[in-house]
This record gives sequence, structure tokens and C-alpha cells, in this order.
Amino acid sequence: MTTSPTPLTDAYKVISSEIEDCEQEIMLAEEGMKEAREMLYSFPHDSELKDNLSFYKEEHQYQSKRYEELISKKEKLEVI
Repeated sequence: MTTSPTPLTDAYKVISSEIEDCEQEIMLAEEGMKEAREMLYSFPHDSELKDNLSFYKEEHQYQSKRYEELISKKEKLEVI
């Protein structure tokens, strides 16, 4: 006998998927920051590179906070 999915298992799957997406976005932001920093050594006055670095930093902060919130939600679901 198989059990049908429950709202909790569905929510757990959705959150797990969102966590994976967050991890990818964090990794991309880290790569972007690294590349922007490396380019800024060669072109320290390039405003576009500075803007890119700022964007990647903001994205990293946003995704990191989102990641922590999702982990917290997932842990709460595991307790139920």
C-alpha cells in the first residue's frame, strides 16, 4: 500500500528544491564577486565592474538570508 503525498511532504519537497536553488544562486554570486574583484585589480576605476561587484554582494546577502530562512522552515517541518 502506498501513501499519498500530504501537504507537509509537498511543502518539504518544495522547500528542499528552493534550498537547492538558493545554494546555486549563492555559488553564482560568489563566482561573480570573485571575477569582479579579479577584474578590478586590472581596472580599478571601472564603474561597471564596481556596480557588478555591488550587485553580486547584494545578491549573496539576499540569497544567504533566504537560505537560512528556508533551512529553518525545513527543520520545523522535520520536527512535525
